[in-house]
Amino acid sequence: MILHPSRMRLARPVFLLTFLIAVAMSAASVSRAADDTAGAEKRKAAVAKGLAKLSERIRAAAQQKEPDIGFVAVRSFAGLAFLASGSTVEAGDYARDVNECLDQVLKAADAKTGVIRGTGQSPMYNHGFATLFLAEAYAKQPDGARKEEIGKALDRAVAATAKAQNTEGGWRYLPTPFDADVSVTACQTVALAAAQRAGVKLPGGILDRALAYLRKCQNEDGGFRYMAASKSASGFPRSAAAAAALADVEGAHGEDVRLALKYLSGAITNLGTQEGHFYYGRYYAAQLLHVTGAVSRGDYATVCEDLLKRQTADGTWQGDLSEVYATATALIALQADDEKLLITQPAKSEAEKK
Repeated sequence: MILHPSRMRLARPVFLLTFLIAVAMSAASVSRAADDTAGAEKRKAAVAKGLAKLSERIRAAAQQKEPDIGFVAVRSFAGLAFLASGSTVEAGDYARDVNECLDQVLKAADAKTGVIRGTGQSPMYNHGFATLFLAEAYAKQPDGARKEEIGKALDRAVAATAKAQNTEGGWRYLPTPFDADVSVTACQTVALAAAQRAGVKLPGGILDRALAYLRKCQNEDGGFRYMAASKSASGFPRSAAAAAALADVEGAHGEDVRLALKYLSGAITNLGTQEGHFYYGRYYAAQLLHVTGAVSRGDYATVCEDLLKRQTADGTWQGDLSEVYATATALIALQADDEKLLITQPAKSEAEKK
């Protein structure tokens, strides 16, 4: 076909504009890829330094060269940080540290009640995070006596969690089925979901009831209040925890998760430096933002950048409960993209499960 000269004059600028747009888009794509690579390398270096320092602390505590690092929950976070690096009970640079954390958690497990206790005023936090650690360790452990030992403690822990679930479907500080709050409920829900992924059969309906309670706590802005019956405003840390629990069980595409992501995305860029429970919030937010995929990549990068800025020269993180707690939770968050933990692997849809 031969174009009329007037049409040719019109076609040239259109073609040129299209070409320039394509070049600009390609350049932007290359720039983003370079930024992603640089960010990944920076994250990798920070994680390596942090893991080495965390290992020092765990080994010093084991040899009683310094006071014990305390809470069973903190030991569990440390163990999860090492597992997230790819180490297991039997292999990897931090296998010895995984075993040390695991030994302490197993010692704290009550053979009669199944509750994994420890120091502190909130035994169900110790129990929930310890149950999560056992589930992750069990999933990576080859068959044998050690796996059987972990499995028995995990089964008892799950049974204790089920016994403590209240009529609303939630949990609170004590291993009794009385009241509930969104934070402890999120903790137990994530642990149960991990146990199920590891191959443990859960009591019927336990996760459905837990999700129902979490949904009762969701506010109109997408965030979560502290208790279902309260009128409290949404808070970033507990909202990240509740949304992570929902996404861990039902996947990333539920309406409740979508609303929570919208709230959290706005909150991430407007958080003051004095915000409480900083590492707790980032620990959960990183899991959620990773498993929900590309839509959350920018927010996940923001969380990682914020954590990288707070790492000290010796490789640790400071604040909240203790140095070990802050360092371990920061490391888990920064390693979410590596998907070495069950909690950082996207939930399967119902069709995929079948």
